[in-house]
Amino acid sequence: MVVVWRKPKGRKDKTAIGERARKSKKSRAFAEREKEPWLLATSLNKTRYVSKKVVNIYATQMQI
Repeated sequence: MVVVWRKPKGRKDKTAIGERARKSKKSRAFAEREKEPWLLATSLNKTRYVSKKVVNIYATQMQI
């Protein structure tokens, strides 16, 4: 098991003129969900190198 806490990317929930950017409730819920840590399960040996590699593979998969 690998638990990963990612640092915030510094993005704010405002437009250029200061209005709220995300108006839909679903969009705000998805943004809040992304703040939670990842819990990844793997059957590979528990080493720091393998953990980083698993996180990088999963992060690549999750890109849009």
